[in-house]
Amino acid sequence: MSDRWHGYERQVRLAGFLIIMVVMVQNVMLTWLFFQAKHEARRQLAARLALAAEQSRLIWSAAPPPPADSVTARWRRLNQSAGCSGTILFDRHGSLALSTDSLIAAGADGPLPGIDAASYRRLDESGGATSAVFLRGRQPLVRQYLRAGMDGGILAVECRADFLHALEGVAAFELWSSVILLLLVAVLSVWYFNNVLAPFRQMADAARETLGGNRGSYDADVALVMDVYQRAVDDLRTKGRDLQQRYDQARSGAERSEAVKRRIMDSLDKGVITLDGEGRVTSHNAAAARMADSPDGGGIERWLAASGIAARAAGQRAFDWELTGREGSPRTIQVESGQLDDAGGRVLIMSDVTGMRALEAQAALYDRSRWLSQAARQLSQ
Repeated sequence: MSDRWHGYERQVRLAGFLIIMVVMVQNVMLTWLFFQAKHEARRQLAARLALAAEQSRLIWSAAPPPPADSVTARWRRLNQSAGCSGTILFDRHGSLALSTDSLIAAGADGPLPGIDAASYRRLDESGGATSAVFLRGRQPLVRQYLRAGMDGGILAVECRADFLHALEGVAAFELWSSVILLLLVAVLSVWYFNNVLAPFRQMADAARETLGGNRGSYDADVALVMDVYQRAVDDLRTKGRDLQQRYDQARSGAERSEAVKRRIMDSLDKGVITLDGEGRVTSHNAAAARMADSPDGGGIERWLAASGIAARAAGQRAFDWELTGREGSPRTIQVESGQLDDAGGRVLIMSDVTGMRALEAQAALYDRSRWLSQAARQLSQ
């Protein structure tokens, strides 16, 4: 049992570890996908800007040198076709030389926007560099700077970067949320691995308090809980067998009592019928079945309804009822009715008094005959 429990413990811990790893890997992959999307969007935008910057350089360096107005006009047409917003030329002293947009020119003085130290070194070494996203007002922008072939000057092609700026914001949010989530997962992992089996240890402590003993090793806890569990199972089985025996005894006693009651009822010469609140027959004895001419008792309910006894018994406690038997002979049934329970049930006790009523009639006839004989003798004297 101890080995089984240790196996269960390993499975629980492994399941928790796998769930945590799935959450962590899923979160890391999602963050990686956002950053990949951001890098791909930046790469495509940088390639488009680099191509536009090279075309702008070719326009500027054409021979013979074109006028400034012609250069800016051709730059504007190139920007429209390339999806760029403006082109700026700085001379070798860093001053503004040409610009396709007055708003861009107004903000062109000072340090190159979006260029950090590493990008500036690339600009010096390779002759070109792409700036980071910067804001002019609320508009996110990216610039491609080109120094190669510009006689010491710097050419800058500017483009809107709404999608790249949004991706950078989402990627940054995902990165911070991933860090926070990983910290929470780490805390929850520590709590889970320390407390997943706490209920079992609490059961062991409760069992030890009940049975007595000191807090032992984990193996001792396992053995203790398993022992208490086995004892509880054995105790429940013993109680179950005891309850089953008591139930069987009570059932046998009830069956014997019912059999005795049935024999007593069947030994009576009076018919006994019990009715529920709806007038249905719930029990009867053999004498009642004979009175109803129904040996199996199945027709007693129909007999009560057809003869009118049931309706009469509902409103009268005792009465005689005249009816015709199966052979066509008249019969007199004496009926006594009483309430059986609060639900409207009734008990009918019936006696066949046909013979007694015939004897009473004969006795009455004999009395009248004797009276007439006495009266005749008195008249003859």
